[in-house]
Amino acid sequence: MISLRLRVACVVAGVILTLLTIGGLLIGSHIAADLDHTFDSSTRERLHSAATGLEFEHGGVERHGQGPDVIGFALVDSNRERIAGDAWLNPPAGLDAEGTMVLGIAHADDGTHCRTAWMRMVPESDEQRPSRPIDVGIAISMEPLIEQQTAIRQVLIIGALAVAAATILLLSLALGRMLAPHARLAVLVGQLDPRRPGARLETGDLPPELRSIALRINELCDRLERAYGLASSFHASAAHELRTPLAGLRATIEVAQQPSGDPAAALATCHDIALQMQSRIDNLLMAARIDAGKLTPRREEIDVHSQVRASWEIMSERASARGLVATWDLQGSGLAYADPEAVRMVLTNLIDNVVSHADAMTPVTIACRDSGDRLVLTISNQAGSMSDEAVSKVFERGWRSAQGAGDIRHAGLGMGITRELVGLMSGRIEARLVAQVFSIELSLPAPGVFEYW
Repeated sequence: MISLRLRVACVVAGVILTLLTIGGLLIGSHIAADLDHTFDSSTRERLHSAATGLEFEHGGVERHGQGPDVIGFALVDSNRERIAGDAWLNPPAGLDAEGTMVLGIAHADDGTHCRTAWMRMVPESDEQRPSRPIDVGIAISMEPLIEQQTAIRQVLIIGALAVAAATILLLSLALGRMLAPHARLAVLVGQLDPRRPGARLETGDLPPELRSIALRINELCDRLERAYGLASSFHASAAHELRTPLAGLRATIEVAQQPSGDPAAALATCHDIALQMQSRIDNLLMAARIDAGKLTPRREEIDVHSQVRASWEIMSERASARGLVATWDLQGSGLAYADPEAVRMVLTNLIDNVVSHADAMTPVTIACRDSGDRLVLTISNQAGSMSDEAVSKVFERGWRSAQGAGDIRHAGLGMGITRELVGLMSGRIEARLVAQVFSIELSLPAPGVFEYW
């Protein structure tokens, strides 16, 4: 494939060659016309000299003042009879007035291209004055004029080609130097390796046009590194999250098999562990559906009051173990227009987040109210170790708080999926930290409010 600089050079050279060709044609035409005019003026002068230099004596004709460049001469009387001169040189029509000159074109016997000039005159004689006028004609070779014009055209063409070739060469060299930063940037980009974190493009010595590209590439590297980091962390956390419940199931079953074991208690424990595993697996499947773009939420009227109570009931045993007590403030209709499955998962993740990270032995406030055309649910809990930086990362996929309760570990998917599901339902969700009280506010469309999803 032809390089960019050579293509640019050829295009520019083509434009220059076209302009030079047009200009050369115009200049050549002007020069040729000027040379033709000069040649015609010289031909008229030669004709005038030849006519005034004629002498008629004793029945003969003497010629004077024609010059060496006159290769043809003719004298014709008014009856079109040739008095003297070359037979191939014939007078044109239109010589109807004395002194009038008429120019023409003719070919000599040897094929020479000639300019002819004729005029009508009444010659003077020492013996007598003829009563009738005669026509005088001369022929001058045009070969020198044609050669001169051809030479000028050749010079113009050769000059245009030389300028075009020089333009291609100089532009190629100049563009080579100008595009050197592009080649250097391509080499640096090729050396980037996502397996070597921290490698970035130096932008200080790049021109402004490339600096913005390099900055975008650096930003892309940042996103790729974060994605690789999240993927690595997610894989480890997901494996841990599934391995821990499985280990708990096995230990519970082994204890129940002992003679002193309590099968009923073991069965209840296994049920709780299975519910936790189901919640984690549901999050994994939902994340896959969202990433694949295969999730299309439905629109139905949902009782959020009953849904949030059901979600708390599922987590009530874990909440009691940590001394968390729910304080309810459910007002208004409690109805929202959203996807039932998505709302169930959102509320489960929110309650799970509270039970896992709220300060132990503290109250959890769950409030709900109608606000115009929206239903607003707020869940608040004490979070003494929470920071503003952590609040800003709550909804990032793969982010995990280091303050999780006991052995409850998460892969960092729940809150990220929650935000994406709320967005798909035309809802809004925000996290706040005020006086070490962490709050999450969820807003969903109320029934009767139509919004495009």
